[in-house]
Amino acid sequence: GGGRPPRKLFGRTLISVFQQELNELCATLEARKCRHIRCLRPNDDQAALSFDDNAMLRQCRYSGLMEATRIRRQGFPHRRALPSFAARYACLLRSRRARQEALAASPS
Repeated sequence: GGGRPPRKLFGRTLISVFQQELNELCATLEARKCRHIRCLRPNDDQAALSFDDNAMLRQCRYSGLMEATRIRRQGFPHRRALPSFAARYACLLRSRRARQEALAASPS
């Protein structure tokens, strides 16, 4: 069977390049313990090798990425661990039992 010859990119097949880049991305995400990923489309036409600045900026604003970045630059943490959050804000809970449960979950 003489199928289609593999596409090459600088002596490597495109699939091998894709696999390597995917493995590198997965390793980076695993090292950072990401909880979610924001996917942004580089253009509205799904055209290869086309980057639309306005489309990217619109997506960043709509997803809250710009606001999150602004807050982080001001020195505020993006996430607080639940026990730390509970210890700090337990005083705002109305019921005594809820406050006690929150403080029981917090670090000593």
